[in-house]
Amino acid sequence: MNTFRYKHQMVTLRDGRVLAYAGADNTRDWSASEVYDPATGIWTPAANMNSWYLKPYVSHVQLTDGRLLVVDHYWASSCEVFDPTTNTWTPTSPTPEVRTLSSAAPLPNSKAILCGGLDLLSCAIYDASADTWSAAAPMPRTRADFAMTPLTDGRVLAVFGYTHWDQWTNVLALTPFIDIYDPVRDSWTTADGLATPRGYPALVSSGPDSIMFVGGSENTGGGYPVGSTVCEVFNHNAGTVTPCPRLNVGRFLCDTHRMSSGVVMAHGGYQNYDFWEDSIELLADMPASTDTTG
Repeated sequence: MNTFRYKHQMVTLRDGRVLAYAGADNTRDWSASEVYDPATGIWTPAANMNSWYLKPYVSHVQLTDGRLLVVDHYWASSCEVFDPTTNTWTPTSPTPEVRTLSSAAPLPNSKAILCGGLDLLSCAIYDASADTWSAAAPMPRTRADFAMTPLTDGRVLAVFGYTHWDQWTNVLALTPFIDIYDPVRDSWTTADGLATPRGYPALVSSGPDSIMFVGGSENTGGGYPVGSTVCEVFNHNAGTVTPCPRLNVGRFLCDTHRMSSGVVMAHGGYQNYDFWEDSIELLADMPASTDTTG
């Protein structure tokens, strides 16, 4: 890369190139972005963002028109869109509410849904073609620091995170529930729950009907998270959760990638906030399918 950075985000664009954006180095936070071209093996500077962001307080949604919606999740209502064809970052209209630790996922027709956040049930749908936000059905429960991902049938999964944060004790009330949003009916349903409630998850496709939940953070009783070794597979057609072999090292805020062989790679993350984990693990072979997690 041209810029040393950590706590950044990376995403594969529709044309096969890889965008790296946000993050920080040892002296400052970055609004710079750059693009890697696998055909040439070269990183090229891209346009600067309009603001700076740090993982995990920023996420992105691939819109169906090829652009990328980036959402600020730290007491903010700001978003911006990256257009890889013009190499431009453009601010969008602000979200209807200020949110922190919310999550977002893509919908058809270049739309995206933004949900939850600390002590919030509300959801909003962004229409990129009109640059407008509209209200959607509220979530069944408050949820912060959680994950959302589209399912192959067009619905959207919300999982992990916590329903309440006690700022005086730093204790997080982690939720085991899995909620699914149906954009056709504009409604939520609740599926089978996790055996072990966790935060800061990693999600990866494990088949045409399933998603694998890898690691995450568990409470220690004192409010300070530690990495979890738990892995589970959720079948969204059956609405069931089944355990799978554990990680060798507990980790949260890690990355996962599913290779063409079906093997899932888990790497990086934290064992706790004082120890960054730099090891790589290969998890059991999973059925080959198209990745649904973006």
